[in-house]
Amino acid sequence: MIMKKIQYLFVMLAVLFLAGCQKEDAFVRIDSVSKVGNEFFQGQKIQVWVAAEVGDLKDAKYTWECDGGTFSGPKNLFQNVWVAPRKAGEYSVTCKVECNGESDARSTKMIVGDYFFDKFSVASTNFSLSNFTATYPNGEVLLVGSRANTRGSFRREFGDTALFNPFTFKADMAWRDKYKNATSSMYYRMQINKPIRRDGSKVKQYVREIRLEIWPTSTGTANNYLLSYEVFSSVFSTSTWTTIVSGRKPEFVFTDGAKTADKKGMRPINISVDKDFKIIIKLDGISVIESDAIKNWRTANTIPDKLNLKSVWVEVYEQTNFYMDNIALTLD
Repeated sequence: MIMKKIQYLFVMLAVLFLAGCQKEDAFVRIDSVSKVGNEFFQGQKIQVWVAAEVGDLKDAKYTWECDGGTFSGPKNLFQNVWVAPRKAGEYSVTCKVECNGESDARSTKMIVGDYFFDKFSVASTNFSLSNFTATYPNGEVLLVGSRANTRGSFRREFGDTALFNPFTFKADMAWRDKYKNATSSMYYRMQINKPIRRDGSKVKQYVREIRLEIWPTSTGTANNYLLSYEVFSSVFSTSTWTTIVSGRKPEFVFTDGAKTADKKGMRPINISVDKDFKIIIKLDGISVIESDAIKNWRTANTIPDKLNLKSVWVEVYEQTNFYMDNIALTLD
């Protein structure tokens, strides 16, 4: 009888021990789901990860879900890559962690804004540079021409065959320390991809670039702006530039900024092509140029294609210190 009681006691202890082990191995607690940044542009790839305690790392299973966008990272890992959707809004990214029958889930909010933006809070990798040196003081980019008698370019390539008008290229800009001279201009360029004809028909010609040129330190009565577009012939491999409008407007006169490291002197410029192919140029939020030149050219030449934006460029002549901030591309 005593032996039976001892055996029974050992069995109970073993059961309790195993139950305790099973409970410990099944433990799951999520501390957080994290990401770097608070706002993201459309199509951006964002690293997300979960911080969780589990009883058995080998048995832990991670499931990622979202109510917008997609994932491009490997499955069943504590981290993933979320690809933001092509629509502004608030979204949730959720990670569920399971271990030996226990589970926990946690979400994080993902705010998606413009199609693309850069606020230069850190050194940017979103742009390519030629004949410029770039530094990032005080949350903006300072571009300094690095080669004599040459334009420096600061550009963003999109590589998106579905990026059609309407779109708006925005930037805050200023020069504070040094500008080449009154005859040196700035370029704001929108480059357009060659259209892809779904029916296989040949593209004979298309608008390849829209360019705004301004002379910000021009004095007297000299012209200080010129808006033009380029038509490229796919048949003859030739380009033709057409001036839309040129002249002098007080809005395009830029005075030397505060010559300090603050943001004085920054002015917003918007260059848009709307859904009806109207070009609209705004400075300080006020429309200064509107033109139907592209619309009229398309009508005259029976062009069926929308404008597929390839890249945006800013170019400034050598020896110029040029500041930019809050660069964005919006689809409006």
